Amino acid sequence: MPILACSLLALQLKGIAFASDLDNSGQTGEHPADNCGKNLPQNSPRISHLNSGDVTYLGLKKTHLFIANSQKILLKQSTQDTQFDVRTQALANRLLSLEYQNFSGSTTLTGEANMVIGGAPNYHQTNGTSNNATTFNYDLRLFLDSSYTGQDLLRIRLRSDNFNKFPFGSSNSNIFKLVKASNNDTGLRADRIYYRFPLGEQWKLTIAAKIQISDAYDFKPTVYDSQILDLFNLAGAAGLYNKTIGPGIAASWKQHVTQGRPYWTASASFIAGDNATDSDYGLFNQQSALNGNLQVGLRSENWGLAVGYRRGTDGTRVADGNGTAGATLGYGEYANNLGISGYWQPLKSNWTPSISLGYGYTQIDSNDGSPPDSQSWVLGVQWNDVFASGNAAGFGIGQPPNATGEGKKAWLFELFYRQRLSDNISTTAALFMGTNAAQTAESSNWGGVIQTQFRF
Repeated sequence: MPILACSLLALQLKGIAFASDLDNSGQTGEHPADNCGKNLPQNSPRISHLNSGDVTYLGLKKTHLFIANSQKILLKQSTQDTQFDVRTQALANRLLSLEYQNFSGSTTLTGEANMVIGGAPNYHQTNGTSNNATTFNYDLRLFLDSSYTGQDLLRIRLRSDNFNKFPFGSSNSNIFKLVKASNNDTGLRADRIYYRFPLGEQWKLTIAAKIQISDAYDFKPTVYDSQILDLFNLAGAAGLYNKTIGPGIAASWKQHVTQGRPYWTASASFIAGDNATDSDYGLFNQQSALNGNLQVGLRSENWGLAVGYRRGTDGTRVADGNGTAGATLGYGEYANNLGISGYWQPLKSNWTPSISLGYGYTQIDSNDGSPPDSQSWVLGVQWNDVFASGNAAGFGIGQPPNATGEGKKAWLFELFYRQRLSDNISTTAALFMGTNAAQTAESSNWGGVIQTQFRF
């Protein structure tokens, strides 16, 4: 009977963790029945005295205890899981809140800050005002670019700068206008708002609340890049690639060819000027300084050529270096601008420079012959990777728009060296000289700047 009782107990409690005495005996190689009752406390009844009913009762009692303990453990684990779920949901809600406050995943913010110290020691206006002191100015540009399909672009550019009109500001009346100088507006303003998206495989359409004419062209036919004097940034055709900003629409086309082969480009745009946002005039009134622009270009891996045409209505301004500088067209007057520009550059940087050359002609349809027709041209020569990768040096020479048949012709010269201090910081030192400018009292003027650029 004892052996039978122990066997029954072993069978009922097999595999349950509380039967440690059975487990310990199993490690010795003995049968559980052999050790039955050996490890019981001295004052406990011996297993040999138990009947089958007692054995069943003890097995059920311990089973119930095991189940109760398991339920407690599961309840505690369930409570911990619930608390974890609550914390996870709170974290998800917090992340969602932060996402609502952040840019979309397709939006990037980049920036450019320029600090410019310089002056023109003998700069005097024709009215006797002197603008010859050294100045320290800044230009800040922030680019918010978003894409919704991976092929489109929504661009918003914010800008602030503090340049005065003379000697470095106002592109229509100043021979020393800098690329980084604007209109002396220290407040942060939006000066670009446009959306560009593809139409098929070869076309792109741009709809703009605010865009510059030069942004509407798909191809800028110059590789001269001093980023100092504005004239040398306009591919020689100051009237064609001018700085008018306003609402409009533009379309561009690019030929698809085998990689490495020359391809054609074409652009067309309609951009209104100052009065387009005024309901007294509107977007399509000729007094809203309307600009119709066309360009056709041919590009290759290391050279390019483009021909362009622009027609401007009254309200548009005419740059004229030796005559009526900054003149605004009157009612019923039109400007017709033609330009041809091109460049060549070596396939690899070496001591052979790139060469950029451009010419522009402006013909005015007016009632009294004023402002007169004018023409301009520039030559830019540039060496890349001078002494170190990322450095550049070069010079530019040319004539700003000169009125045909009027007085002496204005000339402009520029010499620069740019050193890259890091991937995002560079410093450019430049000297320049201008002669026979209509807005200065002297026959010649010179100046210089040190321009440091930070990109982020």
